[in-house]
Amino acid sequence: MSFKSKRWKFIFLLIPILMVFGIIESKIDSKSSKDGIYYLVVENQATKKASIDKTSWIKVEGTTLTINENGTEISYKYDVDKKI
Repeated sequence: MSFKSKRWKFIFLLIPILMVFGIIESKIDSKSSKDGIYYLVVENQATKKASIDKTSWIKVEGTTLTINENGTEISYKYDVDKKI
């Protein structure tokens, strides 16, 4: 009987530990860099399909944000640590 109660206590203790690890992982992931190129996705509601518009994109590199719309590139500098 003692073995079963210890096993249940272990299982109930394991659940909060996994929750804490999940919270820590999500906090670390939210602070990680999101560098890369992001494309605009165009959805056609009539056909229920989506396609990528490669003429418009946003590129994130460190503290530089570059926006390209129809061949026109505009670059912005931003502070990732600045709170709004």
